[in-house]
Amino acid sequence: MPGILDTFLYGSTLVMVSWMVTVLLIRHVPILDIPNHRSSHFTATPRSGGLAILASLLTGFVLLLSDTPIDIFIILLMGSCLVLAFISLMDDIREKSVRFKITGQILSISLVLMAGLHIQSLNLPVMGQISIGMAGMLLAFIWLFGFINIYNFMDGLDGLIGGHNVLIAAFLLYLGIYFENHTVYWLNLCLLAGSLGFLFCNFAPAKIFMGDVGSAVSGLIVAVSGLILHLQHGVTFWLIPLLAFNLLFDTLLTYLRRAVRREKVTQAHKTHLYQLLHQFGNSHAKVTIGHYVMVVLQGTLGMFMIKAEAHLQWLFFMPFLLFYGVYAGIVLKQAKRLKLIP
Repeated sequence: MPGILDTFLYGSTLVMVSWMVTVLLIRHVPILDIPNHRSSHFTATPRSGGLAILASLLTGFVLLLSDTPIDIFIILLMGSCLVLAFISLMDDIREKSVRFKITGQILSISLVLMAGLHIQSLNLPVMGQISIGMAGMLLAFIWLFGFINIYNFMDGLDGLIGGHNVLIAAFLLYLGIYFENHTVYWLNLCLLAGSLGFLFCNFAPAKIFMGDVGSAVSGLIVAVSGLILHLQHGVTFWLIPLLAFNLLFDTLLTYLRRAVRREKVTQAHKTHLYQLLHQFGNSHAKVTIGHYVMVVLQGTLGMFMIKAEAHLQWLFFMPFLLFYGVYAGIVLKQAKRLKLIP
C-alpha cells in the first residue's frame, strides 16, 4: 500500500492529467449539450468531460494491476466500467433509447456480479444483523442499477456530481487505507483526483459537463467500493446510502412524486428538489455548496456508524431524514406557489 507521500504524488499527477484532458476535450471534442426548456444552462456546452474521469479510473486499474497479482476480479471490474462507459458515451453523442441504455447497464452490472460482489447481510432496527443468502445477489443488482441511475438523474447543476465524487471518494479512500484494501484505495484515489481535475472546469460557471459517461461510471465505482468493503471487511451495507443520502432522498422522492402523477419517469425534467431550489433564484454554486456541506456531515457520521452496533446503525440516518423532510416540504410548497410543479 503506497504511503502518504506517494498517495499525494499519485493524486497530484492524476489531477493535472485529468485537468489537461478536460481542457483538450473542451477545445477538440464537440459533443455538445444543447439547452432546451428542461435545461439549467442557456448555452451549448461540451458534455464529454466524463472521459477525463474515465481516463483517470483506467489509470487506476493499470496501477492496481501493477500493485497486486492479476486476477479475474480486477479484469471483470475494469470490463464493467468500459462497457458502461461505451454505452453512456454513445448516448452522449446521440441520444439512445431507454432500452439501449438499460441493456448496457445490465451487461455492465452482470460483470460486477460475476466478479463475486453481492450483499451478504443487512443491519436492521431491533433485529440487528441478518443474513440474506441468495437474495443478496438480487439486492446487489438493484443497488448497482439504482446507483448508476441516481448519479445520472442528479447530474443537473454545475459541479454537483463532480464535487460529490471528490468528497465521497475521499471518505472511501480513507477506508481503503484503513483496511489496506488496494482495490478500494486505487479506484477512489483515481475517482477523487480525476473528478477534482475535471471540477476545475465544471464548477459554476461550467465550461464542460461530465455527461452520462462520467455520472454513470462514477456511480458504479462508488457502489462497487461499498460492496467490496462490505464483503471483504464486514463494513455495513448502509455506509454508501448514508454517504449519498442527499442524492438518494431527492431521487426517490422525485420518482415517487412523478409516478403518483403518472408522468413518464424516464423523461428528463426540472422538478428534482435541487433543480427547484435553483429555479427559485439560487445560483448553481450556492445550491451545489449546500450539497457539499451535507455530504461532509453524512460522511462524518458514516465513519462513526460503521463502528456502531448493528441494531443501532439506523439511528445515524434520523437527523438527515428529519432535515430533508423539512427541506422537501419547504421547497415543494414554494414550488407550487410559483407554479413550477402541479
